[in-house]
Amino acid sequence: MFRSTRALVSIGILLPLFSYSQQKWKVQPLPVTTRWTNVVTPEKVLEEYPRPQLKRSNWKNLNGLWKYSVTDSASTTAGNCKDVILVPYPIESALSGVQKALNPDKALWYKRTFNYKAVAKGKRVILNFGAVDQQAEVFVNKKLVGAHEGGYQAFSFDITDALLAGKNEVLVKVLDATDAGYAPKGKQTLMPSGMYYTSTSGIWQTVWLEEVPVVSISSLKMSPDLDRQQLHVSVVSNVELTKDYTIKTHATWGGSEGAASGMDLNIPAAHLWSPEDPFLYDMRVSLLYKGKV
Repeated sequence: MFRSTRALVSIGILLPLFSYSQQKWKVQPLPVTTRWTNVVTPEKVLEEYPRPQLKRSNWKNLNGLWKYSVTDSASTTAGNCKDVILVPYPIESALSGVQKALNPDKALWYKRTFNYKAVAKGKRVILNFGAVDQQAEVFVNKKLVGAHEGGYQAFSFDITDALLAGKNEVLVKVLDATDAGYAPKGKQTLMPSGMYYTSTSGIWQTVWLEEVPVVSISSLKMSPDLDRQQLHVSVVSNVELTKDYTIKTHATWGGSEGAASGMDLNIPAAHLWSPEDPFLYDMRVSLLYKGKV
C-alpha cells in the first residue's frame, strides 16, 4: 500500500514571535517520569512540523509559554491572565506547569502575543490547532475568528483580516465537561482511579501559523491501485477549483502534471509499505493556475 505522501509548499517568512519569561514555569511533581521529561523547556517544545502528511516548508510554531486564567464557564472575558502554562500540554499534566483539573463549570483561557509583518499581497494567514479538548473559541486582536468542538480533531482558521502589522494577540476560550458531558472521552474522568485516567483539557497538540496563497491546497486525496501500479491523486482546496487549475507532482519515481480534480501517477516496481518494511514515499504537490489573470 502507499502511505503518507507529503506535500511541500513554500510560503513567506514570518517574524520572530514574542515569548514569555520562563521564570514562573516548572515541571510539577510526577510519580513516574521518562528520559524525555527533563528535555522539555519553554524554548524547546515539540519543535517538529506537526502535519507530516501535508507539510509546508515555512511555518512558525506557537508552542511555548502562554498566559492563562480560569473563570466561570459563562464568562465572556478572560479576566487577569497572570499565570503561565506550557502549550501544548493539557492543564492537568505536569509538563504544563499547572497540574490542575478543569471542572465542567469553568472556562480555561489562553493568551499570548506574537509579532507579524504586513501580510503580502495574494497571501492569507492560517492559524492551526492540532487539537483542543473539548470546545474552543478563538479570538485574534479581540475579534472572534472561529469556534470548534471536538477534542481529537485538528482545525484551522483564516486570521488574515484580524491581523495587524506588528504585535498581535491570540486568545482561546476552552470548555471541557469531561465525563459530566456527552462528548467522546475514552477513559477520562474527573475522579481518576482504577482503569480510568486523569482527564485532558485544553490545548494538547501543536499550535502554528502558516502563510498560504489565496487559493491553496487544504488536503490531498490519494488512492492506490496496486494491480495497475498507480496512485490516484486529487486535491481539496480552500475554494472551488475550475478547469484552469492543475496539479504538478514530483517524487522519487518522477514527475507529472494533470487535472486538480484527479490524475493517475504510474509507479513502476512500487516499493510497498508493510509493518516489516515501513517505507514511505515523499511527494511534492503544487497547485498551478493556467487561466487568464
